[in-house]
Amino acid sequence: MTARMSRHRAYAAVVVGTGGYTCLMFIWFSLPASLSTIIADLGLSGTQAGVVAGAVPLTYIPIALFTGLVIDRVGPGRSLAAGVLIYGIAQIGRSFAVGFPSLLAATLLIGVGATAITFGLPKLVSVLFPPDETGFPSSIYLVGASAGTAGAFAVGRPILSPLLGGWRELFFWSGIVAIGYGLLWFVVARRLRIDARNRAANDADAADSSLSLAAIRRDLALVLTHRELQLVVVIGTMYLLIAHGMQGWLPTLLEARGYSPDRAGRTTSLLVAANVVGVL
Repeated sequence: MTARMSRHRAYAAVVVGTGGYTCLMFIWFSLPASLSTIIADLGLSGTQAGVVAGAVPLTYIPIALFTGLVIDRVGPGRSLAAGVLIYGIAQIGRSFAVGFPSLLAATLLIGVGATAITFGLPKLVSVLFPPDETGFPSSIYLVGASAGTAGAFAVGRPILSPLLGGWRELFFWSGIVAIGYGLLWFVVARRLRIDARNRAANDADAADSSLSLAAIRRDLALVLTHRELQLVVVIGTMYLLIAHGMQGWLPTLLEARGYSPDRAGRTTSLLVAANVVGVL
């Protein structure tokens, strides 16, 4: 851990940053949780619904590597704030969707913001903690992510959506909350000088921190030729396709088998609860 930040403040920074991951997963899975209703309201075909439900990973996978390189240079402070603002705006855009194209475009934008969160938080932990102490702080944001996913299924669809007036209202106000949280994190990150600590931790000079084509090309070559990282890419892609695909469609499948929307959401949240056990 950096000598200029106490353990207490470092953990506090991770907890605050985790809120961005919780908001992301709530927003990410708010569409699968309400998919049957959205299909009926917008007249989506089964194929269109499948494309929309998988649109975040569809964006996530091709731009993930570039996002990681940007976060290395910009730092997790501003990167996390930008990611939250992007997916918050996108969620508001989804609330105004009138058909498949507009819903898909906004959902793809959520994927752009998602990469900043899923890479920014590990980067934040690596800046604030030494390598042999990253396990527990990493589990904090992973549990926070699971809480957001479970919340979308167990609270968002059965409780908040009827209370607010429907899925559009749920999307709109969850986007507003995310934008507010992104601004809060930006203030916290500036006060704690997170990005300055990132540069110090990397011992980076101006050339190392640049986004020049030569620097990016150099880092891409290092990543793409690294055998262990190639395996991580394969495993991560399979995780996105299998785990997120199952979570995305399970509520709709259960409703088709006669489950009420509330029961389908709570049943799907059991998958997420099992994930939390695995993380811990």
